[in-house]
Amino acid sequence: RVIGETPALLQFEGGRTAPKNHEGSGWKWVIGAGNVQGQKQKDEASRQAEIAAALKAREERLAEENAQKVKDKERRAAEKAAQQDGKGDKDQEEPTIQTGEVKHEAGTTKDKATEMEVEKETIAAEKAEIQDVKSEDNEHKEEKDDVEEKKAEKEKEEDQKEKEKTKDKEHAKEKEKKDSEKEKGKAKEKEKAKEKEKDKEKVKEKEKEREKDKKEKKNKES
Repeated sequence: RVIGETPALLQFEGGRTAPKNHEGSGWKWVIGAGNVQGQKQKDEASRQAEIAAALKAREERLAEENAQKVKDKERRAAEKAAQQDGKGDKDQEEPTIQTGEVKHEAGTTKDKATEMEVEKETIAAEKAEIQDVKSEDNEHKEEKDDVEEKKAEKEKEEDQKEKEKTKDKEHAKEKEKKDSEKEKGKAKEKEKAKEKEKDKEKVKEKEKEREKDKKEKKNKES
């Protein structure tokens, strides 16, 4: 774990240090499991910032190149106008130089055509590079969307499991309540049965007493 750093060194727990320029060869970063999500978010933000900076830098470079091209075009136009003016003067004074001037003009036209081709190729390469960056960004966005979708599905599954657990608990409570009511009903039935037995015993006692009274009465009469 890094606890401090200097322009050249990283300081770790336990007093150890490591040179920054040995990253990848002498040591490497290890991300803890608890920090993976936070590191992914940081990497995503850093990536977006790098892409935005790269696009901005390209736009600025293209703007500078276009401005330079305009200046070069104006300079070449001025040079061409000056050459034409000089050519007119030389035609009057030295007609024999005309052939050299025509060759020079042809060479200038060829150079311009070459510059235009190079410029077109450069612009096409830059457009392709920008398109690659956009495609990569879109792929990364799709990957992020997939991760978010999986996360949402996982949360949905967990929520469904929690609902099922709640239902199971409710069913268990309901079953327990019914069982308790059944036990109470059985206890009441037992109580009723006991009462009936007591009533029967009372009836038998009364009958015995009647029989006894009858016998005693007969004995007295005899």
